[in-house]
This record gives sequence, C-alpha cells and structure tokens, in this order.
Amino acid sequence: MGSKFARDLSGNMNNQDLHKHLAVLELEPGASLEEIKASYKELVQIWHPDRFDSNSNLQQRAHLQLQRINESYEILKDYCEHNEYRTPEDSSQNARQKTESQRSTSNILKRVINILNEVPGMTPAHHRDFNRAIPRFKLGDGSVVKTWKNPVGVDHVFIADKNGNMIFGGFVGWIHSNALQEAIDEIHKDFT
Repeated sequence: MGSKFARDLSGNMNNQDLHKHLAVLELEPGASLEEIKASYKELVQIWHPDRFDSNSNLQQRAHLQLQRINESYEILKDYCEHNEYRTPEDSSQNARQKTESQRSTSNILKRVINILNEVPGMTPAHHRDFNRAIPRFKLGDGSVVKTWKNPVGVDHVFIADKNGNMIFGGFVGWIHSNALQEAIDEIHKDFT
C-alpha cells in the first residue's frame, strides 16, 4: 500500500490513476491481464535504451519512458491480480471512443516499428541524419515515414510524429537494402 498513487478509503486505486497507467501502456479501460502483459512486452522492445546507443538524448528519453512503462505495468498487474484479472471499464462513450482512437494510432506506430525492427541488419540511426531525410508518405495516424541514402549509399528510414519529432530511426547496410525497401513498401500498402 506504499504506492504514491491516490487510493480511496477502501485502499483501492481510483479509476483516474488506473486510466493514466493504462495510457502509458497504450491500453484502454477494461484491458485484461493478458493484454497488459502483451503491451508491456511490446513497449519494452520499442523503448529499450540499448536501441539508442548512438544517441545519448534518445537513450535518456527511452530510459525515462521505460521506467514509466515498468511502473505502470507493475501497478496494473498488481491491480488485476486482485480484481478478477481485468481493469475497470469506462462507461463514458466519449472516453471509450477517444481511447480507441489513441489505441489504433499507437498500434499503427507499434506495428510499423516492429516491421522495421524485423529488417535484417537494422541499426539505430543518428538523430542528425533525421533532418536530412525526405518525407515519403504519411501513415494513417498522421506520422510520416522519411528516408535518406547517405553519400556511401547506406539506406536510412525514419518515422516522425505529427509534430515532426523523430520516433524511430534506423539504417541497414547494402546487403539488406532490398529487405528494407520491401518493408517500406509493405508499410505504405498497409498503413497509409
């Protein structure tokens, strides 16, 4: 019970705090323990600081995000284990629609990043190269896929959020250029 989060007189966490933790894990109210575990696993892969060794700013941001993810996961897992393995539903229609919209947006990014991370030889790119990349197409959530080929012909791919901030950056060596292009074509076909 030593959590810093607000609890009511019976010792239960209030729904507002639960919803904040669900948002960190990109889930909606009513999420099951299984869904919480699956989202946690996926987000840890996306935000693991080791992916950003070449950029200390991104590595620090990833470290902070991973701390939030870990904390929210532990709190939600504990809650579910004591409350029929499910978070409470949100009865508000607007809240449900907003959460569903956010979830589908974040699911697009998660799926696209997973596709790119599966490309053989994918290596985190430096943020400076992000500014050199040219927008190729916009995803269904408003984020943008950008590409750049450096002077020695190494292909880079980046994802920018709606505000133009880098969310993902990676590159592959020549031997894997075709696999990267196939992944970009698949993303364009499935997520625009």
